[in-house]
Amino acid sequence: MTGIDALVVVAHGSIDPASAAVTEAYVTELCRRRPGAFVTAAYLEHAGQRPAAALAGAAAAGARRALLAPLLLTAGFHHRSDLPAVVRAAAPTIPVTVAPPWGPAAGRPPRRALLDALVRRLPTGCDGVALLAAGSRDPAARRSVAQVADALARRLGAPAVVGFASGPGPRPEEAVAALAGRGCRQVAAAAYFVGPGRLYEAAATGARSAGAVAVATPLGAAPELIDLVDRSYQEWTTRGGSTHTAATTAIQGQVAATCSTDAWPGSRPEATFLSNSILASSTPSVTVANWSNAQFDGSG
Repeated sequence: MTGIDALVVVAHGSIDPASAAVTEAYVTELCRRRPGAFVTAAYLEHAGQRPAAALAGAAAAGARRALLAPLLLTAGFHHRSDLPAVVRAAAPTIPVTVAPPWGPAAGRPPRRALLDALVRRLPTGCDGVALLAAGSRDPAARRSVAQVADALARRLGAPAVVGFASGPGPRPEEAVAALAGRGCRQVAAAAYFVGPGRLYEAAATGARSAGAVAVATPLGAAPELIDLVDRSYQEWTTRGGSTHTAATTAIQGQVAATCSTDAWPGSRPEATFLSNSILASSTPSVTVANWSNAQFDGSG
């Protein structure tokens, strides 16, 4: 197969221009690292091109296949439903692989790089951490955030409690208050957000109002996270992309993606999962990489 490979960095999108600037920072650095690739940004909402336009642009530029790398922290609604639906609607003319989100799934430990990025933004001397997150109606997504909080607690040797800016679960101010009730006097807030925006500001305001001594900035274009995207791309291209790593077949309105051991680092042989109608049988293959089917030791 000839042609270039495409890497589409997909962000949620925000009305805040600073959020788009974060996404563009990923693209700039990944373009520098991968000069032979077609690298571009796409957004699920608000300003900027949509994934469909990015995929069309990649195909027009001569790309033979594309990796969609979502800047998402949990495998929630946007990763499971929005992004596959967008890919389906785009009717891509080239094979597409959707990379997994950064956060843990199905009991797997959080990636070390993600924890490194969170810890690096915290002040020294804090005796409790409120992990601020956007929130989700998806229980699995909320459990994923709780896993990160538990991992932070073990890493720092201090209690960590989650506070959600929206949806079910404790609010940031309640998380800070809960830590104070456990005797913590130097509570810092870690930001489980990729970029700035309304929900981050609400979470930060709530944490400060409850007495947090410091509130971290969003993760942004953290070098550790850029490394994760770059490693996913390297693995995908090294293993031959979606065309060599998975067979995708439309089955009664669903898609069964069977990932071989080459699909992602440490994945189990023949790990099969289903996702809702993301592929019409007439389109090229669409592979949704799923860390819940992976043997992942958290080293990345």
